[in-house]
Amino acid sequence: MKLSDLNGTSVVSDYWTMSDTISESAIDEDLGSGGAMVLPDLVDSGGQIRHLVVGAGKDAHIYLADRDNLGKFFPSNNATLYQDVVGALSSDGVFAAPAYFNGQIYYGAVNDALKAFTLTNARLSMTATSQSAQIFGYPGATPSVSANGGAEGIVWATRNTDPGSLYAFDAANLGTQLYSTNDAPNGRDNLGPGNKFITPTIANGKVYIGSTASVSVLGLFNPPHLFDISTRANVGTGDNVLIGGFIVAGSASKTLVFRAIGPSLRSSQLTNVLADPALELHDASGAPIGFNDDWQVNNSNAAQIQQIGLAPLDPKESAILATLVPGSYTVIVRGTNNT
Repeated sequence: MKLSDLNGTSVVSDYWTMSDTISESAIDEDLGSGGAMVLPDLVDSGGQIRHLVVGAGKDAHIYLADRDNLGKFFPSNNATLYQDVVGALSSDGVFAAPAYFNGQIYYGAVNDALKAFTLTNARLSMTATSQSAQIFGYPGATPSVSANGGAEGIVWATRNTDPGSLYAFDAANLGTQLYSTNDAPNGRDNLGPGNKFITPTIANGKVYIGSTASVSVLGLFNPPHLFDISTRANVGTGDNVLIGGFIVAGSASKTLVFRAIGPSLRSSQLTNVLADPALELHDASGAPIGFNDDWQVNNSNAAQIQQIGLAPLDPKESAILATLVPGSYTVIVRGTNNT
């Protein structure tokens, strides 16, 4: 139903309902169990911009309606509707709202997998393009999405069990499960007794889950610094560079941040600092595996370096974040263009 303002009063300006709405209502198979979601503007195959809304309910259809012309009521069939996706969700129906991310719509029907449907040319795929291995009982799952802008999408969903369960899936492929509260050792992430209609709430890098008796807050652990190593030496021109070697020990990969500092050292009353340091990282064979000149430029890890608090203080300084397997490595600091 679409409401408009008329002299300060809300009036129905458009609507759509199923052709079998009377028979469905008689058996309590209505659309009220699932919420509607407004989609961003989409372009169809003819180049027309479409303003769509998507919804589903107890009859397990996925309905896409044109917000500019919802379709009203047609007694014979749903031909006035923009699109009707039939048979893609569990027949036990939908009791939750969907989520949207990067052209995909996510639904968690009752006794069904969490499913992704792809929008192409303003049309929804008639079958799921990916789905989870986990099955969600009544009342299904209301998914939420966390992301770094348009990348690194994670779909979160809870299952009404005892204890309740939280799952994280790769937004690009729900078949890839990234995390579950059931995976944590010794019941560390126990949510307590589950609850119906839990929507994971995401804010400030944390996920908030409300159960029958508590609110659980889940987030990343702050990994301890094993150690920080620094060295100071003169860097000349040409190949008169600063070379440092180190070894990654153990059997597991480690994520490290390397920095070449120069201009910011002036605040410590140091003179003749390197005005524009460039940083290189080499493996045991001498092959280059990382380079940076000016840490904010051409550096895909700049945001992460800043987030963990290791960003250089001057934009002319350099930094590399790398996950390294055990072995020997070399770091080289030189002036930009060997000056």
